[in-house]
Amino acid sequence: LIAGRILEGVGGMIIATLTQVLVLNSFGKRSATAMGVLTCATYVGQTINLQLSNLLVPTYGWQMVYGYMAILEGLMAIIWLFYANRSVTILGLCDPNDPPQPQQEDTSSKPKRGLGAVVTNKGLWLITIANTLYGVCLIQFNSYVPHYLTTRGMALDDANSLYNVAVICGVISMFSAGFISDKLKTKRKMAMFAFYTAVVIYYLLMKLPMDMMILFMIFSGLIPRMASTVTFSAVGELLPPEDVPLGNSLLQMMIQVGNIVGNLFVGFLI
Repeated sequence: LIAGRILEGVGGMIIATLTQVLVLNSFGKRSATAMGVLTCATYVGQTINLQLSNLLVPTYGWQMVYGYMAILEGLMAIIWLFYANRSVTILGLCDPNDPPQPQQEDTSSKPKRGLGAVVTNKGLWLITIANTLYGVCLIQFNSYVPHYLTTRGMALDDANSLYNVAVICGVISMFSAGFISDKLKTKRKMAMFAFYTAVVIYYLLMKLPMDMMILFMIFSGLIPRMASTVTFSAVGELLPPEDVPLGNSLLQMMIQVGNIVGNLFVGFLI
């Protein structure tokens, strides 16, 4: 089981990194919309998998879950093999005249490339740190919300059902955030809106009466998750295309570190 978890973790990070890089380097100025679709699909897939596993395990056992996951992995490998060997433009998904436009602070000299340029990129570190800290609220704390509702007198089944409202709104949010960001031609304003509004939203969680708690679920699903979509799509603007894989890997690594620390920290506080 430990070996399987290690392989799963390494494989998952490789897939996540390569998929996001492919999106960032393929869709040009529409990268935020594409990233919104990608994050939305990932979120939907995780939600469906959890529900399907809960249905299968009582009747067929865990082996059935591993079996259908193996089938899905095989299909995914075939899709990747087909997709990665054909131009994205053949599928009509991007405009060849609309390539990514990386930011270059100094156009008078040739910018640095490679690991040194990535680890010294101030903008990349700023969004990485911000997203890592924000992830503690978005992921670690949110996992305790149903239990928190039970401490205020709600039955656990009702709390879980109510939390599904946030899940559904999150799916809508991830796609719409990318689309709006591309239309407004700004990622900074979308991210700051999500950050500051989240402060108010989490305050509502403490103060709202229980019969109005659905307002928290709606707002917490729609707004805070916008930050993830625009953060990942911003990597393509901070670095040239050839350095996006390294930059995205740094972002992913720090998010995972934040998940580990966040789980310990939030659990300790509670």
